[in-house]
Amino acid sequence: MHWFKILAFVCISNFAASQQIAFNKELSNFCNTAISNSKKISKKRKAVLNNIAIELLEKKHIVYACKTNTRRTQLLQTWTQTAFYYYGVVDRIAFSYGDSIADIYPGVVDILKQSGFYYAESNTIPKGYTISLNNNAPEYIIAPKNTLGKINSETTILINICSSGETFADQKMSYLKLPYKTPTEFEAKKNEQEKYMELNKTIATEMFYMVSKLLELQQLKKK
Repeated sequence: MHWFKILAFVCISNFAASQQIAFNKELSNFCNTAISNSKKISKKRKAVLNNIAIELLEKKHIVYACKTNTRRTQLLQTWTQTAFYYYGVVDRIAFSYGDSIADIYPGVVDILKQSGFYYAESNTIPKGYTISLNNNAPEYIIAPKNTLGKINSETTILINICSSGETFADQKMSYLKLPYKTPTEFEAKKNEQEKYMELNKTIATEMFYMVSKLLELQQLKKK
C-alpha cells in the first residue's frame, strides 16, 4: 500500500476515535486561548486564510511545504490537524513535507510539549515521530516528500509556507502561499524558546481561525 494511503487511513481511523476523547486540560486551555486571539489576526492575513478555507471546502487534504520539514511545516500540520479534531471536521487531513527527509527540530518538540501535546519517537516510518492529543490517539505527522509521494491536485491543496528568499522543489504544482518567517535565526540564542513559542502561538491561532471558517462554510453549504 502506498504510504499516502497508509497515512490517510491512520488519520481517518483516529478521527473517529478522537471524537470520544477529550483534550487534556493544558492543551484545551492553549486551544481556547488561540481561538480567542483570532480577533488579533490582521484583515490581510484573514483574507488569505479565508481563501484557503474556501479551497479546502472542495478538497480532502491540505499539505504544508517548504525546503525542509522540520519546523514551521510540522507546527502547521500539528495545529491544523488539532483544529480539525477540535471542531469535529472528520473528513479533512493535514500533511507536511520538505524537499529532504530530516528529523524534527528539538525546539519544536519542546514547544509542542509545553502546549500540552504528548510526544514519542516512532520507528514506524523513516525518521518518524508521533504527536498526540493523548496516548490513545497517536498521529503520524511527519510526511517528507519521499514518503508522501505524488500529490493529487484534485483532492489536495498545497500551501507554500516559505518566506521571502526560500523555495521548495515542487514549483510545477499550483499552490497557495501562506508565508511564515523561519525561526532559525534565533536558534542557539537566549531568546530561542521565546521566539519559537511566539511562532507556535501564531500558527495555532491562524489554523483555528482557518478551520473555523471551513466549518462555517460547510454549515452554510448544507442549508
